[in-house]
Amino acid sequence: MTHITMYHNPNCRHSCAAHAWLRDACRQDTALHMDIVLYLEKPPSKDDVMGFFRRIHAPLEQFIRPTHPLYDTLGLKGKQLDEDDMASVLSRHPPLMQRPLVFIGEEGIIARDIDALRLFVEEHRDD
Repeated sequence: MTHITMYHNPNCRHSCAAHAWLRDACRQDTALHMDIVLYLEKPPSKDDVMGFFRRIHAPLEQFIRPTHPLYDTLGLKGKQLDEDDMASVLSRHPPLMQRPLVFIGEEGIIARDIDALRLFVEEHRDD
């Protein structure tokens, strides 16, 4: 069985699109199982966020939402954050975290693109 964990924000259209696709994929393929984490209700710890960085192979800048009002409020514009600082900011202010995040095993993806999500699931599903 392929276990999928999705960090979801039901108020985000990208997150809702990924959730709908994964829900349908799980209905069509009983070997897929999905758990949903509503990360705004249960924010990830700093250690959790550091784990996201290790599991998703993307530049740090892709994990934060510079268009969110908190970005300017916190004075983050123009700052270069290292992993530790970025993890602290995202764990204290989860609305700034890019979403959705989808994990299978030790790998993950920022799943804003459904085609990329589909490919990720195909490549990481258990056979």
